[in-house]
Amino acid sequence: MIEIGVGITTRGIAKVLPRVHRKIMRECNRRTMAHRFTEMLPRHFAPGAGFIYRYEARTSSINLAWLYRSDRAAWERVPKIQSRKLDRKTGKWSPGKITNRGRYQNVKNVLGLEPLVWTGLLRKSVLDRANLAQIRATPSRATLAIRKPSYATSSIKDLGYRLQKQGQALQRNSEIEAINKGEVEDLKRFFASEYRGILRNPMDPAHSFLSEEQAAGRVLRTRKRFGR
Repeated sequence: MIEIGVGITTRGIAKVLPRVHRKIMRECNRRTMAHRFTEMLPRHFAPGAGFIYRYEARTSSINLAWLYRSDRAAWERVPKIQSRKLDRKTGKWSPGKITNRGRYQNVKNVLGLEPLVWTGLLRKSVLDRANLAQIRATPSRATLAIRKPSYATSSIKDLGYRLQKQGQALQRNSEIEAINKGEVEDLKRFFASEYRGILRNPMDPAHSFLSEEQAAGRVLRTRKRFGR
């Protein structure tokens, strides 16, 4: 969860009633989450994202038989992993034969794939605009539940291989949720701008209920003041 604090100065605007303030906060939280989804999440799949968000390098290896069949030139450019042999008498390891396996990250580099992209299914699922309907906002926070492929979820049914997959899923999730200081400041500015815009812009869809609430508030204060 990302926690941000925003101080907003609204010059020339009457004091906002607490009830109105809560409604504005809920709407601003919803818009800020939508802004993060549409403007910031695509950056996690763009070239250079690994450096910006400090992704951990992938160290796992994969079998290259499929690449040999589909793209012989790319297969030749991928550095192959060399096996090792243990000398039982001396207890030392010695180089073995060259295998048909390569490091996952090296394969991605040769194929020119963006960060967090292999088949493209994860990127398509995360950036699907239908996810915007999953935003839930309150006056204090906003949450967004993103649908992801099964291999990117952290649920497990047994140990061993599935436990390894859980660790990989948690790593992907943390990388998708990563945010840098510049983006935090951008979210603060966006939130403050939306708050002021709702109050000042009569054309803003969220401005319609504000005038009614403020008018009702003035009546309540007047009645209380004159003892009615």
